[in-house]
Amino acid sequence: MNIRISSLLSGFGAIIAFMSLFPPFQFVTGQGVKLNLGYAFILTPPQYRSGLAYVDIPVLLTQIFCAALIFGSLYFAATFSENDINNT
Repeated sequence: MNIRISSLLSGFGAIIAFMSLFPPFQFVTGQGVKLNLGYAFILTPPQYRSGLAYVDIPVLLTQIFCAALIFGSLYFAATFSENDINNT
């Protein structure tokens, strides 16, 4: 595996690790209003008045999916360019 592909894979792993360690949080009030409380460390969720926030799973999954699409396209671009260089 060449250095470009290995650096892409390690970058993808680092991005996914940071997304998992610092996920988006939200809080739902008694009236059903959803409040975005931003990003925080997974073990110390933010508090809103009397309750703790929880991880906003749909947003986190969307971010992971977008990161996979971006790094997947970069991976295929790197492998195709590597094949073109080796064939000449």
